[in-house]
Amino acid sequence: MNILFVYADTNSSGHPRISLGITFLSGYLKRNGFNTWLCYYREEEDAEHCLKMIRERNIGLVAVSSVTSSFPSAKELIRKIKRARPDIFTVCGGTHVSAFPEELTNAEGLDAVCLGYGEEPLLELAVSIRNGGPDYSIRNLHFKTGNSIVKNALRPFPAAIDKYFPEDRGIFYDEFKRKGLAPLLAPGAYEEFIFCRGCPFDCSFCSNHILKTLGSGRHLVNPEVATCISSILQARRGRAFKGVNFHDDILTLNRRWFMDFTRAYAKEVGLPFKCNTRIGMFDEDIVKALRDAGCEAAIIGIESGNERMRNTVLNKTIGSNEDIIRGFELFHRYGIRTHSQNMIGLPEETFESFYDTVKINARILPNTATISVFYPYPGTRLHDRAEASGLLGADPFPGSGIERETSILKLPGFPKSRIEFYARNFKYLVRIESLTAGSTALTRIGYCFYSSLPAQRAVFACLRLLDRFLRWIRLRPGP
Repeated sequence: MNILFVYADTNSSGHPRISLGITFLSGYLKRNGFNTWLCYYREEEDAEHCLKMIRERNIGLVAVSSVTSSFPSAKELIRKIKRARPDIFTVCGGTHVSAFPEELTNAEGLDAVCLGYGEEPLLELAVSIRNGGPDYSIRNLHFKTGNSIVKNALRPFPAAIDKYFPEDRGIFYDEFKRKGLAPLLAPGAYEEFIFCRGCPFDCSFCSNHILKTLGSGRHLVNPEVATCISSILQARRGRAFKGVNFHDDILTLNRRWFMDFTRAYAKEVGLPFKCNTRIGMFDEDIVKALRDAGCEAAIIGIESGNERMRNTVLNKTIGSNEDIIRGFELFHRYGIRTHSQNMIGLPEETFESFYDTVKINARILPNTATISVFYPYPGTRLHDRAEASGLLGADPFPGSGIERETSILKLPGFPKSRIEFYARNFKYLVRIESLTAGSTALTRIGYCFYSSLPAQRAVFACLRLLDRFLRWIRLRPGP
């Protein structure tokens, strides 16, 4: 049987990227005798391409992956698919429907939703459809049958995930070529991997507290180190790439696994890599192991430089600002670049509490610092907090605007226009603060500067021009 995956990536602020979840699902289905294809759904013309693929490739099952911000577009595409081909079975997975399986009721043309990990449920569904099904008793799936909903129990979390490797990356390579995104596959690009599943923390802006309930047993699982190394080496045989981006939530979470992995990686792979870690989840031995294995950048979430906002509102329990400063200093000492991740437009945030985020970044001086506008993902505790405080509009699933670039909350004293303006110019705020910190006179000038939005616009415009000039100087041909 032929299966079409649809990766709904509309309303995204990021560059087109591989959905690692789909690569695992596709690889597992192919090894079990199914043919799979992908439609990367980002623009309207991709919807027409999707319908064309369904016609030409005799598709029997369409599996859609969507997050909250793209779900309205995904629903519309599913509606079009079902009207064009009523005989096709449609299923949707991803964090959004895992948190809100009741979406099945009102989504025209959607036959089922998958809660949590999808490898086994999707394989069982595909086998049952091929055998004349579907089987409406598959665990982790909810089905729509006429006017009723069949809600099946959840299965235990997998005790081991090695059999789900290797991933099927080629399914994305073909789509990138179709969409004219071949530079993403250039030898100088980085390849993306994720190995360890689960996170033990409960940040209020994250859906992790929901995901931990979508099964029984231990939700944290690591594949064997040999499986991970084999996956990377096989991907290198498929195409050349310069380095690796590890997307594990916290690569350093399991110390013993991490130490074994970095030793094997240094010996058998040896490519530069970037990874996520967390304040409190590394020490000097771990940072040294990262350096020795070829880590060129560590990505660390700060979210807010205001300790009350970070520890109480966000429940990002990583200690004090001094703990953050010491953590970044450790990476600087070992020559590993750092990247800080930050947020703006949070419930209860004011300009003054946001400016603490500017100040902490000016103290730690990461090599790069990014900031995202807070997006209230339904089902998260911070969404519920914002809703209870009357900070949200009438739409519980805001699908308009660009995710993490557009402010949705109505914060008293911190208007949407300023939130988005400071998000766009965050690096200049950090640069100015790093220059004025410690000078009383300059600090006073800074207070006047932040009280005048026209002055800020003028200064930031000049800094952008300076950046462009310096970039031109670096890139222009030599004599």
